[in-house]
Amino acid sequence: MAEDDAEQPTRHPQFYFKNSTHVFQAGTKLYKLHAELLARRIYLFEGMLSEDIGDDNAEMARPKLRIGVGEGISDEKPIVMDMGMATCDEFDALLDHIYDSENNKQYSLMYLVAVLKLSHQWGCSSGEDFSMRRLKDIEMSVPAALRLRLARVHGIHDWLKPAF
Repeated sequence: MAEDDAEQPTRHPQFYFKNSTHVFQAGTKLYKLHAELLARRIYLFEGMLSEDIGDDNAEMARPKLRIGVGEGISDEKPIVMDMGMATCDEFDALLDHIYDSENNKQYSLMYLVAVLKLSHQWGCSSGEDFSMRRLKDIEMSVPAALRLRLARVHGIHDWLKPAF
């Protein structure tokens, strides 16, 4: 019985807003978030507010999140995020960027890489711009192998030149 209790999702201490519209589950955490804000900032979430499921616009190759009837309306029936796409820590980092935006605090390398990864994967241009700018500020402290991988995946051409 203790095993069942350990697997029950709990409300995220920072990203469970009582006045918001949709409940998400990532791992064992529940998030109650503002659909309009997510849809405005992240391409993946644009489909949440759209009635038009048959949008064949090939402009963006990224998928949009599709929600089943009744999903996301309560803690008992959340929209379950595919954790193959992101870890809870990565999702938290992107939400921190979306809700807290940019300020003058120090960001860890893991945080910046997480924001860059999900922003690129889910279509959040503000997150990509923010994390790329901050990563370039700390470029010399980024391990060479990671710098090369980020440069190749995210097109940071300035980082590729010294490698070859």
